[in-house]
Amino acid sequence: MANFNTHMITGAAICGTTGIIALSGGLADPKEVLLLFGVGSLGGILPDIDSDNSVVIQFVFSALSVLGAFGTIFRMGIAFSVAELLLGGLAVFLMIYFGLAPLFKAQTVHRGVFHSIPAALLFGILTVTVFFHGYRTPATLAWLGGIFMTTGYLTHLVLDEIYSVDLTNKRIKRSFGSALKFFDRGNPLGSMLLYFFAFLLPAFLPGPDNLVHQLGQPEIRRNLEEKLFPEDRSWFIPPFREDR
Repeated sequence: MANFNTHMITGAAICGTTGIIALSGGLADPKEVLLLFGVGSLGGILPDIDSDNSVVIQFVFSALSVLGAFGTIFRMGIAFSVAELLLGGLAVFLMIYFGLAPLFKAQTVHRGVFHSIPAALLFGILTVTVFFHGYRTPATLAWLGGIFMTTGYLTHLVLDEIYSVDLTNKRIKRSFGSALKFFDRGNPLGSMLLYFFAFLLPAFLPGPDNLVHQLGQPEIRRNLEEKLFPEDRSWFIPPFREDR
């Protein structure tokens, strides 16, 4: 199994590259790309939410607690006083960090239901939900957030499977197949619940029509083609711009 640092670095590299593509194609501005990068990097370690490592659990749930707190504050909006906003955010933080974290640690098994493809799908949909209903972002950005979350999540699962193959001794470890799976036979109810909520939640979300429409625009492909490599100039030398 890949360690924490490997998951962090690889997830950040994959999501950073995807973020650059989104920026170059005009799908997101620099601030949005930074947000998407953070979400994707979190997705890269999120499957270890069921880990036996206390450091990993604290890190993951600290991030989730902060995101949940700020999501609550943004959702409450300016209709409430500063004191009410702070108390609401604090309540959600404490509920996630001191309520959900111990519950997950007690009830989950590492490489169980959260190391699965439906879990990656569900957390992507949950991200869309938090972005759209919590942070009130445009639907396009919300779906991009879901894509980045699922991308980071799947990167983690693929890494775990890669590390299940021992190339030195030319053997496959017993852990092979326990991460990138569609169904957890050890927890069939949990797997069915993941699928249930993954297909239920989109009914309360706007469709990804705008994002799909943007991806189909020729301008996106043209921007990527123009910015993929330097054109008619040397590498790392910015184009000359005349002063206006």
